[in-house]
Amino acid sequence: MERPVFKPLGSSVYDLDTPSLFVIRDRVLANAETYRNLVSKAGKRLTPNASTHRTPALSRLLNQNDIYVNTISEAIAFSNVISGQLTIGRPFNSSQLQSILAISSVTPIRIVASSEQQISEMAALIQGKAENISFVLRVSITPEQRGTPIGQINETEKLISGLWVSDIGIADPKQQLTRICMELSQHNIPLVIETCMFPDTYTLNLDVDEIVDGSHPFIGASDYCVGVISSVVSAPEPGKAFLDCGQKAISTDGGVPTVVGNSSFTLEKMSAEHGFLLWESNESSVSLGESIILKPASISDTFNLYDYLNIVESEVLVGLMEIQCRGAYS
Repeated sequence: MERPVFKPLGSSVYDLDTPSLFVIRDRVLANAETYRNLVSKAGKRLTPNASTHRTPALSRLLNQNDIYVNTISEAIAFSNVISGQLTIGRPFNSSQLQSILAISSVTPIRIVASSEQQISEMAALIQGKAENISFVLRVSITPEQRGTPIGQINETEKLISGLWVSDIGIADPKQQLTRICMELSQHNIPLVIETCMFPDTYTLNLDVDEIVDGSHPFIGASDYCVGVISSVVSAPEPGKAFLDCGQKAISTDGGVPTVVGNSSFTLEKMSAEHGFLLWESNESSVSLGESIILKPASISDTFNLYDYLNIVESEVLVGLMEIQCRGAYS
């Protein structure tokens, strides 16, 4: 992505430089609060997966205190904005020890490890240097997943503060998770589920203590709350137009984006820099420079394409946030 031309606060969303990523403030706040309340009423903890949006300032806007991130690089950025526990999805080694100790001086850390050996090695590195670092053990549901098979869990391991289960990559997560959670509940230590399913009644009723999810601020309400605004750059014939938004500006890993506000418009495909907009020629029309809002199928991958996030309310620009953890994979 090229660096956009920033517009002053108070500008219309339709005047943003295109393509630009934006979220609608009141809608993401409402979605986050609704799901927080549902999880609380179900007697469970919610830990938002902030790696979904990679934007520390957005976590602060969403009142996210305890959060999960994938990497230590992300943890360093997010530790400056949260007031609760920070969970990191990857174990650390001796070369990363100083970063871990620096983060732990600001906020409690919980590390997700794939084996008890990893936990023991990390515990030896921090012995006598930090007290507010704990570890959860990742449990594999299938042989292809990272983690420790259920049958190899050592119930006497004193360093394990919880068990971590993920439904990512599972063909039939509901059937498998129900069985796995019943087996793991016998260990009598906290059970965490990292889910990529839409948060629903099934997930809330699982026999777990904590849910890690990053999608809930962006889905759930009937109206869209995250979009990429683009412009028509060519209309070569009736029923066809080209947009200035391609795969470099909106991810197609989860499918082709949908057009907001006009059900007769569809995206046929996307090249690196352009989208191919189609419609029945007798139903609609577009003009050069017209703004078209696209709803991404893959929210997380789309955030990773941008350096900045526009915050919009009532179609007016009310804020600008840096996506600090774009590409923070280490």
